[in-house]
Amino acid sequence: MMPRTLACFGLALVVLVAALVLPSRPPAPLDQRLLLDLDGVREVEVRGDGGVAIAMGGKLTPAIEWSPDTGEVRQAREGDRLVLELPAQASPYIRLQLPASVQSLVVPGARIDAGEGVAQLDIRTTGDLVWNGDAVRLAIHDARPRGEDGEGAHPPAAPPAAAAAATLPDDCLGACGQIVGIESGRIGELVVHLRANGLRINQPSQVGEARLHLGPDAWVSLGPLRDLANLHIQHDEVVAADAPTTEPEE
Repeated sequence: MMPRTLACFGLALVVLVAALVLPSRPPAPLDQRLLLDLDGVREVEVRGDGGVAIAMGGKLTPAIEWSPDTGEVRQAREGDRLVLELPAQASPYIRLQLPASVQSLVVPGARIDAGEGVAQLDIRTTGDLVWNGDAVRLAIHDARPRGEDGEGAHPPAAPPAAAAAATLPDDCLGACGQIVGIESGRIGELVVHLRANGLRINQPSQVGEARLHLGPDAWVSLGPLRDLANLHIQHDEVVAADAPTTEPEE
């Protein structure tokens, strides 16, 4: 129990920031709405200091919504890439609706709910990330600049068997400072590159295969798991910020 207690205590500050970055509901009506032309767009990058709520897939109309006291959102098209520039936010809540045809996201932190049709999605995040929903292949990469990822401040990741046994309480996702949380959904292949802090997978039995690349100060917490056959954990001395999220063929 002591390592678990120390981990939660040592990471409490991170989750305080996450609560500000990833609000669960808008504090004010989202009266500002901008329709997005995503024809031919494969990557969407969101630039700003706060996190965003993202809904993907299904029959959603591509759009970004925000409260009127936030300011203006700017957009720029760069080939098959759309860049959304967020203003200095008086209100931290931004909601983004994207089709399943978007295959890559760059975000400052996000809470993502995926609907139907999400096949392959690569996410690079510089903040906390929470995922809910199905995907054929999901890759998440820790893109925080060095010095902002908490390296050297947290307990090292446990080996696969210990990580499966030493699961944390469900509410620890909101109290222990994980920066990546896979809350629900069926995922055929999950790839995560994480230099520091933690990864929580609530329902690992819903993941077909998981490949986790963890830095020396990263750790993983798992919900109930039948076996470890499809869980692959690699402990890397350094996980580079620009490392590719794709896996080499074996």
